[in-house]
Amino acid sequence: MKTTTASSTSNSTPSPGAGARYHRKPGLGSLVSGIPEIALGIGFFITWWQPDRLGTEWVSFALELMLLEFILIHSSGFMGMKARRAETIWARIGWFAGIGAFYSMFVLGICLSLDTWRPMIAFWIITVQRLAADVLDPKPSEETQAWFGISVASNAMLYLGGVFLTILLPFPRWGITRAVQSTVGIDGSGLWQDEPHRVVVLAGLYYLLRGWMTTEAWPRSVTMDAGKTSRR
Repeated sequence: MKTTTASSTSNSTPSPGAGARYHRKPGLGSLVSGIPEIALGIGFFITWWQPDRLGTEWVSFALELMLLEFILIHSSGFMGMKARRAETIWARIGWFAGIGAFYSMFVLGICLSLDTWRPMIAFWIITVQRLAADVLDPKPSEETQAWFGISVASNAMLYLGGVFLTILLPFPRWGITRAVQSTVGIDGSGLWQDEPHRVVVLAGLYYLLRGWMTTEAWPRSVTMDAGKTSRR
């Protein structure tokens, strides 16, 4: 009985779910996507501590980006899912342009409500930067396409978790005093408008963690191990 069991174990081929090991080597695309977001997150933490260092407009910029991020999470996930199935770089770019134009209509609503075109400019800059890995890196396998879906869900959880965290916890104002807040010119009512330091903290946490997760690398290949499952 023991011999039969050992033989069947050695001749069996592990399934991707049970014995797949994902190799996460940082590529050009992952660095292009991740490093700017790390820098952006650091910039917002600097603004929280000393808003005059980079300019008080970074306070309103944080509010714009966090409103925009709700659209970016959905649009980049949809673009990535479609583009990753394309065989050529031009087909991927075509998907980006078409789907991006559709989501631009929603961004236009934000621009009109805030009376500035900065969200539209930020939308396209962040979209191009964030999806660089899908254009520059090799087309992934079916297993890593499934992993991409998990990463999209992780981004959504990171965003929503950051929102609840910065709403519930009593973060100090630090450099964003009421005097500084009066010079920013944020219109509207709500917690983020009344206490803008909270949205600055949210932006700092979100982009710093998202950039680190991205720079760590996208899973690009998969090998089958007969031994213990290991995902990195």
